[in-house]
Amino acid sequence: MTHDEIIQPNIKSIYNNLIDSVIKKSQELSLKSTIINRRELVNYLKFEHKVDIKEGIYLKNLLKDSYQKASYSKSIQEALVNNIIENDGKNKVYNPNRVDDNIFCLNVEKPNTELNNFNLITNQNEVIKDIDGIQLINSIINDIDLIKREKTISITGSGKVESYREHAFEIKNGYENLIQTYEYVKDINLNLISDFELTRNRLKLIREDLLKLLIDLFGDSIKTSEPEMFKFSEIVWTDFEDTYPKLELFYNVINDEIELFKDFHSQQMRAISMASKEGFNNFLSSAEKLSKSKGILTNADIKTNAATAATGFLVKSGLAVINSRSQAKKTIAQIELDIEKLKQGMQSDSERIMNDILKLGKLQTEIRDKLTPQLILFTNKVIDIILNKITPYYKKIIKNSEIKNLRDSNSSLIIEKRQIKAELLDKNKQIDYCDYIHSMLTTSIDSQNFEYNYLVSLIPEKPKGLYSIISPSNSKKLYKDTLNDWNTHCKPFEDNYQKLKEDKKNEEKLKIDINTDIVNLELRDKSIENELKLNSDNINAIFKTSSQSKEELKKLLEAVKEVSISSKGVLEVNILTI
Repeated sequence: MTHDEIIQPNIKSIYNNLIDSVIKKSQELSLKSTIINRRELVNYLKFEHKVDIKEGIYLKNLLKDSYQKASYSKSIQEALVNNIIENDGKNKVYNPNRVDDNIFCLNVEKPNTELNNFNLITNQNEVIKDIDGIQLINSIINDIDLIKREKTISITGSGKVESYREHAFEIKNGYENLIQTYEYVKDINLNLISDFELTRNRLKLIREDLLKLLIDLFGDSIKTSEPEMFKFSEIVWTDFEDTYPKLELFYNVINDEIELFKDFHSQQMRAISMASKEGFNNFLSSAEKLSKSKGILTNADIKTNAATAATGFLVKSGLAVINSRSQAKKTIAQIELDIEKLKQGMQSDSERIMNDILKLGKLQTEIRDKLTPQLILFTNKVIDIILNKITPYYKKIIKNSEIKNLRDSNSSLIIEKRQIKAELLDKNKQIDYCDYIHSMLTTSIDSQNFEYNYLVSLIPEKPKGLYSIISPSNSKKLYKDTLNDWNTHCKPFEDNYQKLKEDKKNEEKLKIDINTDIVNLELRDKSIENELKLNSDNINAIFKTSSQSKEELKKLLEAVKEVSISSKGVLEVNILTI
């Protein structure tokens, strides 16, 4: 199977209809100010067209084509960009202000000399220049330092506890604002660096395609005779944003390190909860006995047992509150310790964040003032060499129809191979998202097990035994009324619980399907490699018998060599080591 057959088997025939559906959905998102992720978009398209549609990198092009078709409506175009995001929530699926992915192959006969990528990078530099990340962070830190606790007078001590609690959470809110601002500043810088890397990779791919041309003509022996031409780093397909080191922040473990934020409410209620647990268990036990013995459970039965449990609950709750008063000072002291720990963690994070923003600022400045101008010069040089030294000779070579057909075949295969590389990265991200959703569903199901089992135990049973004989009409009516009550108040919970379990199974199935796609893509990748090698050998065999001028062939070799050797400057700089 080819890449398209694996990833989008049902797409081509309905592609234009999909565009219309995306535009329709974007209009709806705009009106409702709603955001969906990529998977939700796919689920919507599945439902609309009743076709099995997979996630894949083609969705970016689908949104791009939809964006262009919706040029009549600015609001729809904005929704297409801003209201449909990647599954991880970091980026927009399609953004006209970002550099496109590198899925292409150099057309040596008619090379594309478009330099729009540099315009996009320049625009992003202008945006970053207007944002002072250090000033933003300092401003937030100063605002947090100004936060003071509101003084209170409390006889019981509970008011003071609440005052300290609110003070702690107010500091935490400022802390969250600090992290969010850092993420924003980091993202716009990483977007720029990622787009620069994509642009640079485009030049690396052009270099790779030119070297493949030499291998087609000279055979693999060219690698031995001209080793310097082939000494360069491999193209990295992973997005720079995904490889950039993540800071180990105290904020990331705040709920584990500071008990106040982990379960403050449960701490306050634990005494009351424990005091009433015995009465609640008695209620459940009594209710269960009623259900099993009578075959039904009426509202009156439930209310009676609940009231009995509540009596113990209220009495013991009162004792718990009295106990909490005596603990107020200890609680306040603990919160003060938590606040101090919070401030220390925030101070440590602030220093790390400042250093990271300074590092990103240095990278951005290096890209703006040095690397981008160098890359533009190199790009212009490569375009000039291709147009004036390589293309004219290449046109003579492909006058041989056999060579042309084989070269065209290789170009198509190279594009597909690069699609597969990008697709495999995307598939791995899909698996990560599957694991995330599966974990969330598992947690939700586990947290509802107790309630679900309890509600199921309350399902009324049809009257039986002596009760159904003595009072058949009353027992049937009581059963019906109780069942209606259960369906009204309990069935929705049960339905939702079962839906969660079904979603979990679907997530497991989806992960299996994704892994199957990965296997098929890898098999196709190996097959393409073999086809490329076979075509290349055939081109070389045909070319050896041709009457091409050795002098012209030497000039072609020198031209490609010039591109390869000169590329080892700006194309090989490791940005992370700057």
